[in-house]
This record gives sequence, C-alpha cells and structure tokens, in this order.
Amino acid sequence: MTICYFGNYDSNYSRNHNLIKGLRQLGLEVLEINDSAPGPIKYFKLIGKHWQVRNQYDLMMVGFCGHFMMPLAWLLCRRPLIFDAHISLYEANVFQKKYCRPRSLRAMFYYLVDWLACFLSQAVLLDTSEHVNYFVRTFKFKKDKFLVVYNGVDSELFFPREKTSSDEFIIEFHAYATLLHGLEYILLAMKELANRGEAVKFLCVGSGSEYERAKQLTLELQLTNIDFFPPLSPSELQEKIIAQVDLGLGIFGATAKVNRVIANKVYELMACRVPVITADSPAMRERFNHLSEVYFCSPADSQSLAEAIITLKNDPELRQRLADAAYDKIIDQCQPKHMARQLIDGLKLRII
Repeated sequence: MTICYFGNYDSNYSRNHNLIKGLRQLGLEVLEINDSAPGPIKYFKLIGKHWQVRNQYDLMMVGFCGHFMMPLAWLLCRRPLIFDAHISLYEANVFQKKYCRPRSLRAMFYYLVDWLACFLSQAVLLDTSEHVNYFVRTFKFKKDKFLVVYNGVDSELFFPREKTSSDEFIIEFHAYATLLHGLEYILLAMKELANRGEAVKFLCVGSGSEYERAKQLTLELQLTNIDFFPPLSPSELQEKIIAQVDLGLGIFGATAKVNRVIANKVYELMACRVPVITADSPAMRERFNHLSEVYFCSPADSQSLAEAIITLKNDPELRQRLADAAYDKIIDQCQPKHMARQLIDGLKLRII
C-alpha cells in the first residue's frame, strides 16, 4: 500500500513524525506532499506536487495540523481520504487559547472549519476514546467515522540517559503552555512546598502566553527555586533538563480538555525512564494505571499536586517502580510502529 501524506504539516512534530516513521517501518510506502509556504502560495505548490504523484497512491492522509488543507485534499483526491484531526481548532482557539468569545463569529468559523474537515473525510483520527466522544457530541457525527490512534514516542529520539549527579530534588515541565497545562497550579504547588520547608527545584521549559504569565506569577509568589528555559530540541531537552530530574510533570489545568488527552510530554518523559505525575483523567486511564505506571493527582488542585510531589520525593523506590513500568509499556506499546498498526488495522475495518 502507498499512502500520500498531504498538507502543510510540520514533519518534526511528534504526531506526524511518528506516524510517517511507523508506516514505513511496517513496509508501506509514504509519499510526502508537504509545503508550508506563507499565504495561498502553499496551495498552488501542493497542487503541483500532487500532480506528479496523482496516480501513485492508494489513499491520502492529511497530516496534523491540516484542518484548512481538507477542502483542497478533497478536490484533489479520488481515493479514500483520511484526516488526522488530533485536536479541535474550535476548542483550542476558543476555550484553550481564548482568542475569541464562544458565541462570536470567529468561534463559529473555527467550529465550521472542524466540521467541514471531518465531513469531507472517510475517517477521522483522534488520540483517545474520550476525544472521540467529544467530537461526536460537539460536531454531531456518528462514532464510526472516528478512529483512535493513540500518540506515542520515538524511542530513538527520547531514551534513558545517565542521571546527572545532584543533591537537589529536581522536577521538570516542558510544553507550549496553554490553559490545558495548568502552570499556575504547578507554581502554587511550589509555593506550598516552600511553605512546608520542602527543598524542590523546578525546571520549566517552553513558550506561549501561559508561560509568560507563569514568569510573572513566580515573581508575585516570590519563588526563587525555579529556572525558566526557552523551547529546546529533543536532544537539548534531554541533555540539559531531563538528565537532571527526579520527577516529570504532565498536565494539571482546569479545562475540560484535560479529561480527553494524554500530553506528548508524558510519553516523552516515560521513554526517558522518568517517573511522572499528571492529573487523573479518563483519557490517562485508557492507557496508564495509577501507582503502577504513573502517579495521578487531582486536576486544577495545587494542594493535591504538592502532596503527590512530597510522596514521590520521599519514596525513591516508588519513583523507580513507576519509571521502570512506564518505560516498559512505552517500548512494548507506544512506538511509531504501534501507532501505525492501530491506524492500518482500524482502516481495514472501515475503508480498505
């Protein structure tokens, strides 16, 4: 089988990288028709590139984030068309990033972009069953239109490294920070730890509006044990940050999306054999188990997070047990080839 992987996707973003790599590992041919030129130029370039391979593939897949690519893909493709939605632009821009009010014309525009992209596809890929339920409720499609392909991690990019020697207990967070991630609750937990006399150092890597607000909140809380870093490449992130840490942090926000997703950094930290604390959610429980592979705390609850950090800080055996079990699951179930196998097996039941 030959797949045309189409759009203006970022080939380095984990979702696209892992799916493309996994499909090739399974022996499938992947033709990448990709262009991210500014403005409408990219659409003309994509038309030209597609023309050269128009008779050479069996199905087309629009890579993440390709919501605006779907109408063009639908016009060009005369074979099954798959859309890797991965997220809802409506939810992300209206409720996560808060670019506009929920009932505004701009919000309606994002809703229609999501709806049309799903409508034009034969199958829509999402990363958890909870996310599928959200799309069914919100956009009123039948459930059998959607296919769960869980995220994963490339263990050739993220892998265990020898821990840097340190007398400090160090925790880590890395992300493009939105309300989903709940950075404010992490900082409030750090304040609670400081008030209790717990010596914990926090390394925060990222960007985004919430990241900048976190810097301001750090000053307001008079926290002195936090270091901020700009976004880093996978190798830099591991060498400069993850190699130092005793514990990794997932997502802790108050938004409904916390219940529907498993953050990429959770997979990445587990692949580096780092124990993880993250908010308890239906999505997380789809793949990971509390106290055997991950440690759950309550979402949007700095006290619960602080207690979780203290528990793991004082129990190195539990940290090691969580890290080892999660790493084993990552290797056995969450590699690119496993993602690709979910995709192909799901499509066989639907359209191929």
